[in-house]
Formats: sequence, C-alpha cells, structure tokens
Amino acid sequence: MYYGGGEAAFNAHVKRIEEAAVDSIQADLRLRGTSELTETLVEERC
Repeated sequence: MYYGGGEAAFNAHVKRIEEAAVDSIQADLRLRGTSELTETLVEERC
C-alpha cells in the first residue's frame, strides 16, 4: 500500500485506522457504563 499510493496516502490510511480504533474504544466504554473520568483518561492516552 505504501508504494502504490505514496507516503501521503499511506499516512492518511494509518490515521483513519487510528481514529477508528479510538472511536471503537470510546463506544465500548460507553456501552460498559464507565465514568466520564475514565473516558477522558482513555481519550488522552489514545
């Protein structure tokens, strides 16, 4: 993928994966009923 689309395309793809992972973690925490403090800490770590 890196060679096919160049560095910019590769970095954009990695960024989308990272954002999807953070969204997934946040959704899971909300479903578990965690506190707002826990969610804030996870957001800062991600």
